[in-house]
Amino acid sequence: MASCPKKIYIYTLSDPESGIIRYVGKTIQKPYQRLSAHIYVSKNNRKKDYCHSWIKSLLNNSKLPILSVIEETFDIKRETYWIEYYRNIVNNLTNFSDGGEYCNTGKTWKLDKETVNRLALKKMKKVFLWNTAGVLVCSFKNIEDCAIFINEDKGSIFKAMHNKKAYKNKYVFSYTSVFPELIRRTNTGKRVLFIKNSIEVIFRNLKEASIYISMSKSSLCSYMNGRPIPNKTFTIKYLENEFMPTI
Repeated sequence: MASCPKKIYIYTLSDPESGIIRYVGKTIQKPYQRLSAHIYVSKNNRKKDYCHSWIKSLLNNSKLPILSVIEETFDIKRETYWIEYYRNIVNNLTNFSDGGEYCNTGKTWKLDKETVNRLALKKMKKVFLWNTAGVLVCSFKNIEDCAIFINEDKGSIFKAMHNKKAYKNKYVFSYTSVFPELIRRTNTGKRVLFIKNSIEVIFRNLKEASIYISMSKSSLCSYMNGRPIPNKTFTIKYLENEFMPTI
């Protein structure tokens, strides 16, 4: 057990409406002080990682995350347990790391040899940069160097790797020299054909079609997947031919 002289609060931050847990953290501060710090950092754009970007989106809608203490302990590595636990049941947890580090808990805490070695190995983990065609562009000794090279946030790179998605439709990242198998959304960017009164209009994607028809994207998508449209006066479908001109 990596024990510490001060009591540690393991806490979660949840969405105020859905109640879904989005972040697991630890603090030696009082919980309300830690929540205030999260809000201050997000409000003033001090950090733009996944977690604080999510909190910022809540603040923009006059909402606040809900903080709940799930454990009080002297073992700092209990955070690692809870992050792994919630990652198995929550798809969009915003934690960047696996937790359990000493480096963000206070200057008076000493690093043990095991933690120093683990952090050093993590920092030096090699990162491979690919284009979306599967061609290797470059490799880097760690994620920080990759982020500097493409002028992007390392948290965004980590998120793209974790979710197995192309970043901004330009980059693909991996920890191995094998191009990763990406999770692709089949309808993203798929062109849409709209027909009404013998007039055909082709849109670049479903979002453009929803704006033109004045119908929400989610409703239009469900109609295209088989749900009947009330008072239907038009036909709409995905295009198979990618080379048809748009108007």
